[in-house]
Amino acid sequence: MIEFMINLPTWIKLILGLNLLWTSTFWVMSEPIVIVADTEYGAFNFANIVVLTSEIYDNRDDWRAYVLAHEYTHFIQSALHTPLINGPMYSIFTLYSKYKTGNQWDANPLENQATYWGHRLTFEPKFVLRF
Repeated sequence: MIEFMINLPTWIKLILGLNLLWTSTFWVMSEPIVIVADTEYGAFNFANIVVLTSEIYDNRDDWRAYVLAHEYTHFIQSALHTPLINGPMYSIFTLYSKYKTGNQWDANPLENQATYWGHRLTFEPKFVLRF
């Protein structure tokens, strides 16, 4: 394994290093940055950023609590898999789910896990930006 790593081209080592550096921000911050902005999507996650519409974020109800916990689970998935692996893995699972069920969620293991924990976790963000 060490010989394999030593023989990797420099550009691949740089990509892997930047990926691990980015991943370290997940563990140092310990929670995602939540951005409240009106977009055409209700909520989505990209690595250590969660975006919610103000309609979801400003309502203190069960749906808001579920969505925050669901997206927080995606943050944890990215922290565990690293962004370099989680992004392509999510894309593959999305294609598989679309093929099996006609949508990107029902047969996607990452979405199923986030749905499961969305009903069981509580997440109240400390870092919130509004646009």
